[in-house]
Amino acid sequence: MNIHLTKFIPVHTDLLLPTLLAHEQLCRFFNASFVIERAENAEEIDGGAGCLRKVTTHRNSFIEEIIKADLTGIQYKIVGKGPLKNHQGDIFFNSTKEGTVIDYHIRGEVDGWLPTFLVKMVIKKDIAQALDKLAIHFHSVS
Repeated sequence: MNIHLTKFIPVHTDLLLPTLLAHEQLCRFFNASFVIERAENAEEIDGGAGCLRKVTTHRNSFIEEIIKADLTGIQYKIVGKGPLKNHQGDIFFNSTKEGTVIDYHIRGEVDGWLPTFLVKMVIKKDIAQALDKLAIHFHSVS
């Protein structure tokens, strides 16, 4: 299963990145709660590579690990059991004069009895709503 969404966010990456790495505040945008289980690796930016966060959404909990985080984007994966096997999320930042275009990619395999199309529809809807909320947040602060 592959999901790809694109959204323009009216802010530059130097403000966008720390907002997306403030894990425990991501509930402002995502229909989920995030709790840090382990801090980032030494010499990484706050919330960056090595950080483990427990995500609870739709009555499911799972652990995500931040693999990479810098001004070009964020890469993360589910560690252990989760709604998707071999899950990886790649969030790419493409800077423009007016802000940042986010290219959000998710890939993985449905792990369970739910139909793939249904899982894909729910994830895509949740991510699209989160990106919309993120754009509104930065539009209102600019």
